[in-house]
Amino acid sequence: MPLYSRKNMPQVNTQNLSKALSMAKSKVKVTKGLVSARKLKESQVELIPNKVKGIAAKYSKPTDMKPLIISKDNYIIDGHHRWAAAIYKFGDDVKIPIHRINLKRDEAIELYNDIASSLTEDINVPINVGDTVLGGKFKNKRIVVKSIGKNEKGDITINNKPLMKFRILPKVDEASIGATIDCGNCGWSWEVAEGGNDLYICHKCGHDNEPQETFDDSKTAGLPIIKRDGNGRPSNSSQYSKVIESTINEIPMGDLKQIDTFADKKLNPVDVVLTDKHFFDRLNDPRNDKEISKAELIGFFKRLSKKKKEFLSFLDTYNQVVASDDRTNINIPFMKQANKVIAKTVMRKKDFKTQNQKVSI
Repeated sequence: MPLYSRKNMPQVNTQNLSKALSMAKSKVKVTKGLVSARKLKESQVELIPNKVKGIAAKYSKPTDMKPLIISKDNYIIDGHHRWAAAIYKFGDDVKIPIHRINLKRDEAIELYNDIASSLTEDINVPINVGDTVLGGKFKNKRIVVKSIGKNEKGDITINNKPLMKFRILPKVDEASIGATIDCGNCGWSWEVAEGGNDLYICHKCGHDNEPQETFDDSKTAGLPIIKRDGNGRPSNSSQYSKVIESTINEIPMGDLKQIDTFADKKLNPVDVVLTDKHFFDRLNDPRNDKEISKAELIGFFKRLSKKKKEFLSFLDTYNQVVASDDRTNINIPFMKQANKVIAKTVMRKKDFKTQNQKVSI
């Protein structure tokens, strides 16, 4: 039986699940229970791997998961990512909560799509046409808002791009007029009213004095979409769970190379190497709990550059040093080889213990 594209499948927010079920029960018989994950069959052709892993990380037992909506012939109507997360974390024999709509797949999808559409709510954002937002790859490029709308999935868009690809500039409160900002790098100061859009950028040395850096933990950036072959469910669910695990990568190698170049500039004249296979694999290790994001690594090397003198001194003296970021709990051991500085591994761990010299950033 052919599979549906994700955009054509019902999308009901879990907060609206009870309301959606009440609406379904008013039209058809709905029963609840527990079903083995291996007995369920896909209706949707795509799965987003990082979303699967993110959902899996939230639950310590499968019965705590929000129930899936399924048809009477065991096709998933809503909750494909919860189903895949259950397989990924607990195995394909796990029993997961479900609500069964007493209709065959296509009829159940049509009914639940109607319910999902009726639950759609307008969302207001504090942005107007003509405002300036931060966008681009690192969300640091100023972009004038020319249009605000929605795409075919119902996502809010700015200039035809999803809202999540932008960051809102901080607004200056009237109460701050007359206040000053002091540069933590060179000591230069300026009035808030004179800061303009670059409120926290030092007018003398260019240092960014923003009090709290914004990280982009978005679970879709740079990640592939898994496309299914369309035979209802994988022929071997245990193999399927391994496929999910192997394809979940928060930072693709192409982006890691860009971060490598950024680190080289910040720690010039040393050549930082981040593209070692072990480092790349360890970025996405489940032992990190929360995935290490691209924005976190960029922030890591920004802050490490402020301790560059101490960092390079330790490398010259001891040949090895561990840089630990107290803000994100990211730890990277470095080793000096000729004119290169090799990042041996990376891990997210609070109060990381090491016998090597340590630079806290």
